[in-house]
Amino acid sequence: MDRLVARNSISTRSLTTDDLIVGRSIVLTGTATIEQESTSGGSTPSNVVLTSGDQTINGVKTFVAAPVFSSGITLPTTGGVPSPLTFYQRFTGSIDFTSTAFAGTQTIVCHFARIGDIVTMSVKRLISFGSGANGLINGTAIPSQFWPLEEVRIPITVIDGSELDMAGFFQVNQSGISQIARGLVAVNFGLEVLAFRPFEGNVLGFVGFQPFSVSWIAA
Repeated sequence: MDRLVARNSISTRSLTTDDLIVGRSIVLTGTATIEQESTSGGSTPSNVVLTSGDQTINGVKTFVAAPVFSSGITLPTTGGVPSPLTFYQRFTGSIDFTSTAFAGTQTIVCHFARIGDIVTMSVKRLISFGSGANGLINGTAIPSQFWPLEEVRIPITVIDGSELDMAGFFQVNQSGISQIARGLVAVNFGLEVLAFRPFEGNVLGFVGFQPFSVSWIAA
């Protein structure tokens, strides 16, 4: 027999010599109750393990044989067409930040979470004594699975040479390279805007940025 079709329910337990072993698949149209016999003659819940091979629920392929789950999981949606969830990862790494505004390299811990195409990055605080020169803060590339679909620029809180918090920017391009700048109010076509400007490392004091989090759509 290749398939066992259950119209209402099917109960499984520890195998005996009278049990039927199904070679390929079991099709359930009702409720499946999976139990394991206990020593007292009753039953207790048992674990179900889906092993290698494609797994399909209600005509939707949910998992593909390990280790590659390329088709993902299709989740219900109240509107639109559901998209398969094909990616989930949490990752802790670091970015090396350099600048002419401070001496040396500052390695800062970063936390990433990607669910589907949505990436969230959380960055810890950076503060370093000014070097005596102006400059942007440049970061090494983040892992490629987190690269954005388009260049991202968001406002963050930075620390300039005056050691005061002020408005600034975090920017990451499509190759995962980041830059951080202070924002200076400038006039553009008669309107005041925040411009992407270097830090003032020539002012005695610390430069850097406060912790921040940012999200974008992955490439």
